[in-house]
Amino acid sequence: MKNLYTIVGMKHRPGASGIVAAMKAGEPLTLRRDPNNEHDRFAVQVWCRDVHVAFIKGSEVQPLAVAMDASNELMRPATLVYDGTRWPLAEVDDG
Repeated sequence: MKNLYTIVGMKHRPGASGIVAAMKAGEPLTLRRDPNNEHDRFAVQVWCRDVHVAFIKGSEVQPLAVAMDASNELMRPATLVYDGTRWPLAEVDDG
């Protein structure tokens, strides 16, 4: 089953602005679990082209983080989706 998760914080990642500006729908992403994040114990980072560019939105991330933890996954592949909303989305196969 595929799920969509909102990507946030792209403007706040130092050194990522060039990559973010070049990202297009369909771009491969890597989601990396960040259990030691001081602000959110369920944090999941979004990486593109080997650069940390964003996070999954805090209000949506808990089910994804719990699933990743349950299967001992530190990373999970995703795809960038633009659907016309204000924020881009990561499409993840949770099946």
